[in-house]
Amino acid sequence: LALSSRNYLLNRNDLEIAKNISKKFFLIKKEIKQNKNIKKFLLDTKVYLQKKFRIKIEYLELRNEKNLKVSNKIKGSKLFIAYYLKNIRLIDNI
Repeated sequence: LALSSRNYLLNRNDLEIAKNISKKFFLIKKEIKQNKNIKKFLLDTKVYLQKKFRIKIEYLELRNEKNLKVSNKIKGSKLFIAYYLKNIRLIDNI
């Protein structure tokens, strides 16, 4: 779970959900390596996560670490995420 002062706005149950979402994001970063169509994989993953955790994802993107442009390559990129959990916006990059 990303360190943020916004975490104090979450109750214990919501923190547990956020922790599980964070774990899933790390798995996504590993799973993305096995997919040839990264854009489709991320879109499908976004839909899955929104349904499973009942969250609204603002963005779920793979971006180049140096220039922050959207990327289709794993190497030199990070996964950027912003989502709402009970109207609280949480962000992370992995």
